[in-house]
Amino acid sequence: MTWEIAILFLSSLFCLYYAFFILSARKGLLRIEITPISSHSPSVSVLIAARNEQETIAHCLNAVLDQDYPRDRMEVILIDDGSTDTSAAIANAIRNATGKRFYNLPINLEELLLRRKLFPKDLKRGSS
Repeated sequence: MTWEIAILFLSSLFCLYYAFFILSARKGLLRIEITPISSHSPSVSVLIAARNEQETIAHCLNAVLDQDYPRDRMEVILIDDGSTDTSAAIANAIRNATGKRFYNLPINLEELLLRRKLFPKDLKRGSS
């Protein structure tokens, strides 16, 4: 009988402690002030590298562009590494439809390496 009373007492004590903890946490959470994004927000550049991503590029760009960050403080730069599918056309259609700053930067890595006279054998560790 004494064990049952001890267990009942400890269970009651735990429930009181738990209720106090929950009420304290709720009181603290209600004090938190959510400040809206203002014009004092920093400028943000989102870089997206893509190559042959026609299945996913629209979803990716729309997810980035749908952010509630101020339009004049965010820019999106899509780096297209010579896509051979319709990724560039999809990105251009989204760029034309949006009011946010959006740039499509087409590059060709092979061309860039040739222009700088870098070849894969030169990119090995330890060569200069």
